[in-house]
Amino acid sequence: MNFNRHTRASPLGIKVGYVLSYFVFTTILFGILMLLNDHVRSWRLPYLGVMGITIVLALIGAGLKRLLE
Repeated sequence: MNFNRHTRASPLGIKVGYVLSYFVFTTILFGILMLLNDHVRSWRLPYLGVMGITIVLALIGAGLKRLLE
């Protein structure tokens, strides 16, 4: 295979990859919390609650990245 090393990823591909990795991470975190903690089951919309936790983690990570640059 001949790969061109001087090409860049398209902005659309980067955004799609970020969204897909977000949903994979959220699903894995949801599964772990469901196995380890019964409190998650008592939430009204448990997956959306875990999505909120994941969004907070992503925003903290983005904020730390900007702070350290």
